[in-house]
Amino acid sequence: MLQQFLHNTSGKKYSPKEIIYDIDFFYSSLQQNPELLDNRFFEKIFPAPYWEFLKHFDVLEKEELDYLHNGILGILLFMGYQYLYEKGDKIVKAHKEIADSLHAFSSGNEKTEKLKGLVLETLNKVVRKKAGEFDKNQNNEIYKSITWTLKNIVLNNNKT
Repeated sequence: MLQQFLHNTSGKKYSPKEIIYDIDFFYSSLQQNPELLDNRFFEKIFPAPYWEFLKHFDVLEKEELDYLHNGILGILLFMGYQYLYEKGDKIVKAHKEIADSLHAFSSGNEKTEKLKGLVLETLNKVVRKKAGEFDKNQNNEIYKSITWTLKNIVLNNNKT
């Protein structure tokens, strides 16, 4: 099952094992040194268009699927955070594709659905910032989203 290769629109093949490795490394990096998560980190270490894979993991077991969806959504949330704080722009380049993937994505997992909502809120802030309408007084909302994700997803990643 994990050996099945998935294709994204760029033509590069990614296996679920590679995506799992990226998620594991992302979680580990957040726990050890979150300050290193800047634009170079997302451009060089996490080059995959993860949002394209939200719909491709339906062949996995429920626990694996939840882990992958939460990992992908966590990566997207932190990419948005980086953009909002002048540290990256990968998310703004693909914001329409990301929004389309998020709106098409559905999960039966309550935490995953909450995280999806947080990512959509962050993506809306990214679009507002790109248009020059972002209010930095919304920092408290962003910090709450990041804190919830760290506590409930990253530090509680019960991978099977």
